[in-house]
Amino acid sequence: MGPKQYKDALIRASSADDVVRTRAFDTIANSFRPLKWPAPFDSSGVLRNEATNSWDNDDYLEKALSTHERHRIIETFQVASEKSDPTYTPVYAGKGVGKIYSIDKAFDILSRVEQETITTISTLNNVLPKGES
Repeated sequence: MGPKQYKDALIRASSADDVVRTRAFDTIANSFRPLKWPAPFDSSGVLRNEATNSWDNDDYLEKALSTHERHRIIETFQVASEKSDPTYTPVYAGKGVGKIYSIDKAFDILSRVEQETITTISTLNNVLPKGES
């Protein structure tokens, strides 16, 4: 599940260096949403993007949200969220993101595991001496 743009961004990420822990997205969302995301749970591991590059300084972001920039910041975030644009919205990720090479459907993964299991059992049957258990 999830937007294709976010999945593609996760696949493109090459290492843990592409991940940052930030309060930026929660700070922006808390500035206009009635239900606030509470501290100390207000930081997230996300892929670096234009928003984290611009707004990962808490003091600077909070000051900007109290000025004439507020409307532009919120509108940019909301429009990007509607479009699932990973350039300005959070794509949640952890330190293992560089090990993601594809995002497959659960059915396909389970089918592959099943086939690998059958192949392994068949190989073991051919390797083990006959009559031993």
